[in-house]
Amino acid sequence: MKTINRPLLIALVGGLFYLSALLFVHRAGYEFRTANSIYEWLFRGVMICFVSFGILHQKRLSNGYLTFKEGFRAGFSVTVFLVVFVSLSTWIYCTYINPVYIDNVEMNYRDMQYNSMMKEYVYKTWKQDTISPGAIDTVSRSLDKYIKTTQFYFSISGQVWMYFLYSLVYGLVTALTISMLNVRKKE
Repeated sequence: MKTINRPLLIALVGGLFYLSALLFVHRAGYEFRTANSIYEWLFRGVMICFVSFGILHQKRLSNGYLTFKEGFRAGFSVTVFLVVFVSLSTWIYCTYINPVYIDNVEMNYRDMQYNSMMKEYVYKTWKQDTISPGAIDTVSRSLDKYIKTTQFYFSISGQVWMYFLYSLVYGLVTALTISMLNVRKKE
């Protein structure tokens, strides 16, 4: 039972920290001020810190000795629970705390892709120095088609699945790395 309670408690604290940080970022208005959203760095930091803490806590409980298997098991356990809490926090955030988050994601994505596509089509393909109304229409139609085909990404369920999968990958990579770095066997 202790093998489940400790990782669950660590992941619960991590999930609450993540949700609190999302709320703080939203209230402070720092959401989309950089090219890489602060949300992307926030979940990475939470995953790395709390999975690492789970492994280091297991090492401390073993009096400083840790096998790779024990470390990875501890990291994997925290990862499984933390992925659920990060996904749940993302759903709560997108549904209740900031219901316009999805619209902001789509708008920022449009702006980023619009500039990139204009640069690609106008300067490289058409070799023009000025932007014509035809170029604006072509790029806008192309962008609309692309966003229509990737509409799942711009939905609450898409965001939840994206953070679920990204958190799972980050957690597993962190568990592997930290477990390998902290191996110390009894002699």
